[in-house]
Amino acid sequence: HDRQIGQRRIVSLGPPKFGAIHPRHHEIQQDHARPQTTAQGLQGVLAIEGAVDRIAFVVQRLDQRLAHVNVVLDQQDREGGHGRIVLEQLGVIRLCYSNRTEALCEALAENLGEGRSTFLDPVHLVVPNPLVESYVKQALARRLGIAAHIETQFLRGFLRQVATASAPEILIVDRDLVEGELLALLADPRRLQSRDLGPVRAYLPDTLASAEGAAAEGADDGGNDRKRVQLAAQIAALYDEYAFSRPEMLAAWREGGLVDDLDEPLQRWQRELWLALFGRGGVFAARQGMTLPDFFAQVPPEALRPPPAAHVFGISYVARLYRSI
Repeated sequence: HDRQIGQRRIVSLGPPKFGAIHPRHHEIQQDHARPQTTAQGLQGVLAIEGAVDRIAFVVQRLDQRLAHVNVVLDQQDREGGHGRIVLEQLGVIRLCYSNRTEALCEALAENLGEGRSTFLDPVHLVVPNPLVESYVKQALARRLGIAAHIETQFLRGFLRQVATASAPEILIVDRDLVEGELLALLADPRRLQSRDLGPVRAYLPDTLASAEGAAAEGADDGGNDRKRVQLAAQIAALYDEYAFSRPEMLAAWREGGLVDDLDEPLQRWQRELWLALFGRGGVFAARQGMTLPDFFAQVPPEALRPPPAAHVFGISYVARLYRSI
């Protein structure tokens, strides 16, 4: 299952109390869902907003991003029918849009029926959530008699698969990797001595002394271990969202700057931890790691290795950088 992030909030790390910077975050679909954790005893809201961009299944400026690709629009007519969607040649993107899900399913079934020689041919289907996945599979089974070998993925998982196939030597950094490295940083007292990480130290007091005491007594160090795990998960979720919705902020952080009109103390400690991961000499820089937005920004389209055909169904909300990807 995917992890859908609607409004993600991470609260401040103890006194002083920070207010909300922005009220909401964009929606992201991710693979491998897991329960969300909440850091205990936190006050205020830390999330820096990423905008929600609504697109009606239309790829914008494809003529500039993919000059070698033809774009064909198929629109449902007023009688309730739909345009034929047949991938006639490689390098063609066909867009079919309708206000009726049934018409879109019918168009997809028609395309699959004409484009597959046998039911053993794999179908790559990208969907926004598990509900749409179940609905489309049932609709295809009713229309075609069987829905076989349909490999459904969410958008992020599909893009990760394309990135891995295109450049297997590059490490694609996802939220889980970020969380693991953050946990290591938060457990290292030397890394927490930075002046900008004062709020983190206040939330994890006496890290060195409590770690030594816990090792000697075999006891829980005042809940610090639990708080470190929860905090690492929340910060990793924010960094993951920033990568897709706030690239200009991350670019400023990489150059040692801050974004105007946003909470400066909040940015400072988040920037400090982010640079320890993604900055020059950071953990992932040494391992040739890239986030998905960085990968698709640096790799030319002709070097990508997507599957021969892929069907993207019913996606209307995506983060801003998904459009450029």
